[in-house]
Amino acid sequence: MASEEVQRAVRSDASGFHEAGETQEGAWLRDRLVNDLLAGIRTGRFAAGERLPSERQLATHYGVSRVTVRDAFRTLVGLRAVHIERGRGVFVDDPDRGQLGDHLLSILTPADVRSLFEIRRAIEPSVAAWAAARALPEEAKSLLAIVRRVLPHGPDCAAGTSVPLARVQSADRAFHNQLVRMANNPVAERLLANLLHLMEQSRHESMAVPGRALRSAEEHWRIALWVQRGDPDRARDGMIAHLCGVEETLLGVLAARRQ
Repeated sequence: MASEEVQRAVRSDASGFHEAGETQEGAWLRDRLVNDLLAGIRTGRFAAGERLPSERQLATHYGVSRVTVRDAFRTLVGLRAVHIERGRGVFVDDPDRGQLGDHLLSILTPADVRSLFEIRRAIEPSVAAWAAARALPEEAKSLLAIVRRVLPHGPDCAAGTSVPLARVQSADRAFHNQLVRMANNPVAERLLANLLHLMEQSRHESMAVPGRALRSAEEHWRIALWVQRGDPDRARDGMIAHLCGVEETLLGVLAARRQ
């Protein structure tokens, strides 16, 4: 049986997981599950050497089939994030989480990053504009509440703010997920779920660059305000500026890794 701590972690991760229905299981659901489990490993919710919950437990928590869970485990093994011990379960690998980040980040080349951000700039600015035009007042308020996890007193008081990296990474993921849900476009939501999964570790690596986390939070704050004010044009422009800044940071990280 998984420990109570692990089960609490799964419940926490599952709270942000949105099932699309059994007929849509497959690569998309597997990738969403892999993404959530990787986030749990990176932030320490699943400690090195810890046994992950069973196929049955994860399938129940996430509302997916055990086949989907099994496929997610295989993907995690391929990423060297976990290993399987026959008859015992699936265990988190490597006490040095940096190796996982190095492995995943090394998959992306600068050309890959430029291509991925080309797609993000084609989709996410429109998502921000749709959210500004379509979001309900309480949804817009919840978007700003996500940013307050990093900047509780707003961008004017950002200087000298110290926030745990895990909280910043969690808020970043929650912000982009909430924004696309508010856009009320299921196709865009599904496309971005896959795209952001591909870039999950690289986005987290960019957040670790000094100053980038606060800059992203400030940019998120402005986008959230423009969404709240119902200004699609400024929300779109804010997202374009944000994506350009993150791309520049990530290309810098890759360049440094390859020196």
